[in-house]
Amino acid sequence: MGQQNIIVCAYYTPDYAGTAAQLKETLAQYHLRMHLEEIPAVSNWEAGTRYKPEFILKCLRSFPELNILYLDADARVRSSLSELENMRGDIALHFRPMIKGGRQILRPCAGTVYVRNNAAGYQFAEAWYSEATIANPEDVDEDCLMRAFTKLSGVTFTQLPETYCRIFDRKEVFGQPIIEHMQASRGKKRLRQRGVRSLLRFFPF
Repeated sequence: MGQQNIIVCAYYTPDYAGTAAQLKETLAQYHLRMHLEEIPAVSNWEAGTRYKPEFILKCLRSFPELNILYLDADARVRSSLSELENMRGDIALHFRPMIKGGRQILRPCAGTVYVRNNAAGYQFAEAWYSEATIANPEDVDEDCLMRAFTKLSGVTFTQLPETYCRIFDRKEVFGQPIIEHMQASRGKKRLRQRGVRSLLRFFPF
C-alpha cells in the first residue's frame, strides 16, 4: 500500500496535461495518495512557477491529517517513497552545490518539496507565498524561496538526497533515481536568463 501519512500534490496548466497524466501513472504504480489539479493558463512560465507556495498552502489546508509532498508536474516516481515517513525535520528539499562567478553556492531544487503539516510547515509555505506576491515578473519560485528563508524562525530542514530530484539527463551523479524530473519547461520561453545575485546573497560559503 501507499505511504500512510503523505499525499503527493502537483498542479499543471492545460499545456502540461499530458505531462501530468504521466506523473499520475507513476503515482498509481506505487499506490500513492495524490492530488493533481489543473489551473488556468498563466501569462508566462515564471508566473506559473510562483503559484507553487500558494498551492502548497492550499494543500496543507485541504489535507490537514497528511504531510504534503509537492512535485512538479513533469516528475516521475521511480521507487518507493517509504523513507519519507521517517524523515526528521519540518521541510525536506535538495540543495545543489554550484560554482557561479568563482564562488560556491547552494541552489534549492524546488521541484520536490516535502512539507510537514504542522505550524512550521505553514510558516514555511506562508513566508514563501508572501515573497511570491511581491516578486518581480521575471522571478521564479526558487528566487522567492531563497528570500523567504531569511524570514523563518524555528523551522527545521532536512537535505533530501539528489535521488529525490534527479534531472533525467544528469550523467555525473550516482544512485538510481527515486523521483526523476523530465525538465518539460526547457522548451518554454523565459522572460530573461536568471542571474545569481540572490543565490550569492543568501548562500555564500
